[in-house]
Amino acid sequence: MSMSNATGPAPFHIFPAFRGCKRPYALAIIIFVVMLTMLEYAAGSDQSMANLMFACVLASMSIGMYWLPACCGIGITALSVATTLYPGMPFSPQLWSLWLVFGMLAHQRRYVLVSMLFIAEIAVYLAALVFHVPTWAPSGIVTLLGTFVIAAIAGYGISALQQFQRIQEELRQRQSLQERYHRSQRDLLLASRIHDSTARGLTLISLMADDSMPATATGENRHACLRDIKSVAADTLAETRTVIDILCGSDDSAAYANRDHDNVMFVDALRQQMDGNDHLLATLGFLGTSAVHTENQGTNHRPDSAVAEELHDLIDQLYTNIVMHARQGNDSYVIRITIRNNQISIIESNAYDASRLSERHSSHGLALHERRIRALGGTMTYSIEDDVWTLRAQIPLLYA
Repeated sequence: MSMSNATGPAPFHIFPAFRGCKRPYALAIIIFVVMLTMLEYAAGSDQSMANLMFACVLASMSIGMYWLPACCGIGITALSVATTLYPGMPFSPQLWSLWLVFGMLAHQRRYVLVSMLFIAEIAVYLAALVFHVPTWAPSGIVTLLGTFVIAAIAGYGISALQQFQRIQEELRQRQSLQERYHRSQRDLLLASRIHDSTARGLTLISLMADDSMPATATGENRHACLRDIKSVAADTLAETRTVIDILCGSDDSAAYANRDHDNVMFVDALRQQMDGNDHLLATLGFLGTSAVHTENQGTNHRPDSAVAEELHDLIDQLYTNIVMHARQGNDSYVIRITIRNNQISIIESNAYDASRLSERHSSHGLALHERRIRALGGTMTYSIEDDVWTLRAQIPLLYA
């Protein structure tokens, strides 16, 4: 006896009456009960006007169970009580409606009302036995009450099954949303990585090529520049191929996201990364300072992988932007990272060279990092004032 609230299954859609019905099974059962009630009246020996009116009232209340199950259920039970205690009134047509009442109310988890109606049925049969009102034999009464219990159990069982199916569907939808979210975060990470890698590689290659082009450059310098250009191009190509492999279905995205600094303490890894970038920029004519501060003990361990990877990627992007937009020379930039108990603060500033904007311009790198930081619950802002570029970022320090 299914009373589903979902749209009806395909077999019911062939009937116009069921199209658009929110509870097609309930409607089908009610129609079935009404038909059996009227057929039982037609097949009975007593077809008086009073009996016809009784059958019509019973059928009407059975139909009303679709919209007002509590009220109509009480009404059908009241009819059962009245006809049981009033000799000569028909009894058997009520069975279909009573089974409908107990099944539908139990399906809707109206346990108190079901219990009250069941107690009312027990009480009326006990009263009939005490006052010697003609009715069924005690064994028949017990069997009848047992059928009411079975109808209630069937209704509850169908309700429990439907609830289980709804929970399963909700879990599937939630899992699907989680998979889509994780996929979008992975794609964002890959997009940011491939942008950072290509922008960094091409910028370094461009600067190295510029250094080897002047007529004053010696053959040894040009050979060194070409060697460095080859190394940077190979690294950039390898990074690009890795991202493409993952997008094509490789299952190495987790390993890729955590491929760096696995065996190095977190703060030490940051310092090593910044020292390496400082040295690289110094060879290109950009001299600046960088520092990592910790305001508490115990921060020299690896946080959540997403936080660690974003921080490492953002640092590389900051140095790439310095190469692309800053003025060469002393005091070209300053980068300070502060690690607290629950937050990482980053401040980067550099002397801005507007004349170089048209040469090496990239507008997507920081936007991608801003999205990644927002996804982690952090913020990032940047601005230019008096030819000084300043970036501030706050990243929650989540631990694995």
